[in-house]
Amino acid sequence: MLSPGFARFFGLFLLTGCVSSHTALVQGAALPPPPDPMVRHSAPLWVNLVPGVSPSTCVEPAGNRPLCSDGLDQALAGSLERSLWPSFPRVAAVGRHDDPAAGDYVLTLELTLDALPPGSGGPGWAALGRGNWRLSRDGAALANEDVESRSRAEFAYGRALGAGASEVVDAIELHIAMALGAMPETKPDRPSPLPAVVAKTHTPTRPLQTASK
Repeated sequence: MLSPGFARFFGLFLLTGCVSSHTALVQGAALPPPPDPMVRHSAPLWVNLVPGVSPSTCVEPAGNRPLCSDGLDQALAGSLERSLWPSFPRVAAVGRHDDPAAGDYVLTLELTLDALPPGSGGPGWAALGRGNWRLSRDGAALANEDVESRSRAEFAYGRALGAGASEVVDAIELHIAMALGAMPETKPDRPSPLPAVVAKTHTPTRPLQTASK
């Protein structure tokens, strides 16, 4: 059994460990759809974030406390859903409410964030994002690309770097949205013809005239 004094010391040690790292929140901006005309696709798009895109990822540059970026997965999935809805009939994360069906598109996305110290890029810290995206349909690969983006080097180390990480996420997300929005549709919808509609126009009737007194 732990003595009261050692228990207090051990509790203080745990508390110190919990607060010894910085936390930077990653938030995707409400970006509009890409400016170029987007191809209309016939099937939903499912965003599959691999395990590496976790709710919280941490790095520890030499001589600095760990820096944890929170909300990376939600920022990526939310930004893609907002940007790609004009091009796909539905955009959703795999496993959130449902899973892909035959003929659906699947976007598999990997992304890691890092912190770059001040240097030739600017006076402050910068966020660096590296990853890969792959688009497939019914198990067949349609596109595959490595991506990288670096934020402005103007941030203090710690919470402020969340703004730089958010810039990186938005830049990569917009690039992916533009690439997917321009891809041709290989299985266009072929809707069945609708039956004819018979329309008969009615002449509006005049309102009844009331006798004047």
